Amino acid sequence: MMNDVFYGSAEGGWIYPLINGNVVLPVKMGVLLSATGAFLIYHSRRCIDQFPTLVIAMWLLVATAGQATIRTLAPFPDRDAVSMGSNGFYRDAGAYPPTKFLRDFREIAPHLHFHVRANLAGKVLFYHLLRGITDSPADIAWLILGVSNLGALLAYAIVRELFNDRFAGLAALILYLFLPSKIFFFPLLNTVSPVFILLPLWLLVRYLATRKPTWLVAMGVSLYALVLFEPLPLITGLTFVALIGRAWGLHTIDWKNVVALIAVVPLGFFVTNLVVAQAFGYEIVSAFEFAYHDAKEFNVRQNRPYDVWLVANPIETLSNTGLFTSAIVFGIAGVGMFQMSRVMWAKGWRSAWAVACEPELCLAMSALASLAVVDSMGINRGETVRLWIFLGVFLQLPVARLCARRPVLLIGVLTGSIMQACVGLGSRGFVLPG
Repeated sequence: MMNDVFYGSAEGGWIYPLINGNVVLPVKMGVLLSATGAFLIYHSRRCIDQFPTLVIAMWLLVATAGQATIRTLAPFPDRDAVSMGSNGFYRDAGAYPPTKFLRDFREIAPHLHFHVRANLAGKVLFYHLLRGITDSPADIAWLILGVSNLGALLAYAIVRELFNDRFAGLAALILYLFLPSKIFFFPLLNTVSPVFILLPLWLLVRYLATRKPTWLVAMGVSLYALVLFEPLPLITGLTFVALIGRAWGLHTIDWKNVVALIAVVPLGFFVTNLVVAQAFGYEIVSAFEFAYHDAKEFNVRQNRPYDVWLVANPIETLSNTGLFTSAIVFGIAGVGMFQMSRVMWAKGWRSAWAVACEPELCLAMSALASLAVVDSMGINRGETVRLWIFLGVFLQLPVARLCARRPVLLIGVLTGSIMQACVGLGSRGFVLPG
């Protein structure tokens, strides 16, 4: 039963198998890392306002070492996960030069590894970039870890801006670095996907704060990079809409700013697409349609039933985002909705709208709504611990603010995440050779 609840569904046609029933070592490692984290949180709270750069750099270094330590619990080295047969991106990046891969994508797609065929060109191009630096699978694994951890800086910047609170930003950074589902799947490129969606979110937050159109141009280009790498995180556009609505409700933007958003961001996207299509012959809209139909056919071939995963997907995703994290998100959403209904009854909709504009509630409700929408679409049936890592990151953002107000809560949430990461990775086969 535990397997069905947290790590897949035998009935649904996909599980993460038990590979080790002895969790003594993972628990000991989790306790040690959690104690270190608690010590650092206590001192970071006192130093973050005075020495933010130093504190952030310290956490990145310590967390990277912690991640590497937890990864030793995996059943085989990360270098094998980079080069093994089931990770076709590494292989196909070596088989096709980048210009040929872009120009002849539709022709060569049927001959690609099925993971590559189900994606757009971005992940193979990313491997081209990595292999341009080093061809060593072990070194590439470290590079992927470093790029993935850059998302922690974006999480910090977003939360810092929204709440005007450096410690809240630091809490977001810490939770990001120890997100269980992300640690499970290093060094697969799904762990890099949050970087590509957090970047346009940060650009939006900067635009809402400054109203400078250059942020919108950059946002359009960054969304093109996101779709090229992995289009699925576009579902978090509900969070973008929520933050725009919040800014409108607080009168920090007007209709001219909204028109600029609607016009400039798509323009930046399609101009980028036009440039790439003219220069390299790769047209992203048709490539997206090809990948979408291939994903639908995959569900048919693998006999993944919709009804089973409609329930199992969110349970699996929320549990592997972190049990404490997910419980707090539902708490924020539930309390916020109760307050809205009470205020609306007593003072009217304008006062209720003010409650809705609280950033914690905006982030929590939009993240949960994104989860509900992508689940109901039925594109992904199983394997969502890996595929929906980016949703886990979005669920962490409102939790960071609450944890910043109560450092003991941050220590508890971090401890829960670390223990889940250690026990899960030490007992389940998330990335297996094939």
